[in-house]
Amino acid sequence: MGARVRATVQIAASPPVVFDFLDDLANAPLLLPQLEEIVSVQPLPNGGRRTTYTTRGRRNILCEWVSEHVEYERPRRTVTRSRWNGVLVTARRDLSGAEHGTTLRAEVQYQVRRFGLGRVIEFQWRRPMRAELRRLLSETKARIEAGQAAER
Repeated sequence: MGARVRATVQIAASPPVVFDFLDDLANAPLLLPQLEEIVSVQPLPNGGRRTTYTTRGRRNILCEWVSEHVEYERPRRTVTRSRWNGVLVTARRDLSGAEHGTTLRAEVQYQVRRFGLGRVIEFQWRRPMRAELRRLLSETKARIEAGQAAER
C-alpha cells in the first residue's frame, strides 16, 4: 500500500495557467530540486509523456527514474507514476476553478520495495515528503502569482 501525503493550495490564476506551469519541463527544477538531467521525453497517446530523468539521491547517488502520465486531462488533472530501483511514486494533481483562481489539490503516494524494510522507510519519509509537497505548492503559488507564468 505505501504511504501518502496530501496538500491543497489556492492560486490566483486560472486552471490552464496553473496546469501549464506545472506541466512545463522548464519548471522541473522547481518541482524536483534534486533533478540533474532530463534524459528523454516521449509523447504518449493520452497527451501526456514518458520522461526519463536523473536525480541526486542520498549519499550523492545518481538515480535514473522513469515517469509516465497515466492520466492527462488538461487543465484538470494529471496522474503520474514514477519508478526507480524498488521505489514507486504516484503523484496526482487535481485543479478546479475557484472564486479567485484555482484550487490545486496534490497527493503523493509512495511505496518502497527494497531490503524488506519498505514500511519502515515509508514511515520515515512521510514527514519530509509532506514538508516538501507543501514547499512545492507554496513556491508554485508564489511564482505563478508573481507573474512568472503568462496567461494563455
